[in-house]
Amino acid sequence: MKNYILLLILFIFSIFSCNESDEPQEPSIYNLSALPLIENSGTVTPSSGSYTDGSSVIITGIPSIHYYFKEWKGDVTGTTNPITITMNSNKSINAVFELKDTDEDGVTNDIDKCPDTPIGDDVDENGCYSLPYISVNETISLNDLQFTDLKVVGGWAYSQGGISGIIIYHSGINTYVAFERSAPHLIPENCSKMNVENSIKMICPCDNSEFSILNGAPLTNGIIHVARQYKVTNLNSNQLQITNF
Repeated sequence: MKNYILLLILFIFSIFSCNESDEPQEPSIYNLSALPLIENSGTVTPSSGSYTDGSSVIITGIPSIHYYFKEWKGDVTGTTNPITITMNSNKSINAVFELKDTDEDGVTNDIDKCPDTPIGDDVDENGCYSLPYISVNETISLNDLQFTDLKVVGGWAYSQGGISGIIIYHSGINTYVAFERSAPHLIPENCSKMNVENSIKMICPCDNSEFSILNGAPLTNGIIHVARQYKVTNLNSNQLQITNF
């Protein structure tokens, strides 16, 4: 009788053990975080979520204006976009977006005011063509016939030096300004040498663009370049020195 009871207990225990082992296991859940590495450079979709073990997720990096997608960093790397990942662990991913420089002039598109500059041209901080640097150090005498007009306010004269010569203007009592004759927005050539007109502006014969003789500011719509200005120092009442700033 005792043996029968013992066998019955073992039989019942085995049934319960089998039932417990046959119960399905809950799948693991993993979390995703996918964000741009630099704020406001773009978006990532989906940016977050919880997924069962083995799930496939397609992640897409969408660049903001002026940016392009470069690569993924973090728990996933590569340059494929969109990219499909398998969720077999928690994953933290960053999308790397970088600013475009379409014309490869070293000035990014978001601040480039001249986005079609030919490759190899010197450019300024606006991404626009910049005249090459030339060292300037000229001394002139107002007693020379060539420069006698500079003795009165409003007088002007041409001088040698610079790229294509220099324009000097007597802007006020004992005050002078000097500008490069080569038009600031064009590659230097014969027709890009500016001339003074009516003692108030400088004109480029190539395209008739105009610049103020007081401060070099462009007077023609569509031109953003300012005439290159040089420093003028009064050495004495009859001598001026013109140099780079």
